[in-house]
Amino acid sequence: EVKENSPMGTFIANLTILGDPVTQSVRVCLSGNAANWLYLEGKAIRLNVSTGRQLDREAMESPVLLATLTCTEEASIPQVQYKVVIAVVDENDNRPQFHGDLIPVQNISELTAVNTIVFTIQAEERDGDILFYSIDSTRGEQRDKRGSRELTVKFCLLQANAKYFRIDLPNSGQIVLAEPLDYETNPELELVIFAEEMYTKERFNTSVMVKIRVLDGDDQYPQFLPCSFL
Repeated sequence: EVKENSPMGTFIANLTILGDPVTQSVRVCLSGNAANWLYLEGKAIRLNVSTGRQLDREAMESPVLLATLTCTEEASIPQVQYKVVIAVVDENDNRPQFHGDLIPVQNISELTAVNTIVFTIQAEERDGDILFYSIDSTRGEQRDKRGSRELTVKFCLLQANAKYFRIDLPNSGQIVLAEPLDYETNPELELVIFAEEMYTKERFNTSVMVKIRVLDGDDQYPQFLPCSFL
């Protein structure tokens, strides 16, 4: 096994052969598709990488390196070949990202019933880690404390908007309406949604701002205007 992003010369395995490939007649060489990722140093197999060429498990067609090790003692003796199988171990080197740079505006009618799934949002994590989603304006406030009144008002609005929505299944990304919307009171809302790795040590996370446009519905009764005496 070898971890992705390992440096040049990382030790992989020792060859259990009799004789010294350097000073004696034993000849050892590597061949095959993955042979360019490896080199021999005496009886040791080491990783061959460079600054612009690193092992990246997510970019590889297969997470396994296959090479052939050929051993020859003399020209008259048949060659002996062994398969070298190296598994590239994944590291948590990718942060979650929401799909696309801009999340489209979500249009939701004010007549939408409470407990309805109003939209779904998904983030991507190239390492395949499980993500969980949350609506939490206080975390955003902790990340950007500048002592500004404008920011304080902004985060208060985000906290007020968060009460209208909830996430029942943390790893689903489904946003559920928690309280009735009112076009006449709040025609537009902004919501901060976080995606965070669930089972990793680093717990990498990201956030996105979602704008919500509340659509007007027929929820008002007609009423007579007050009379003015002449």
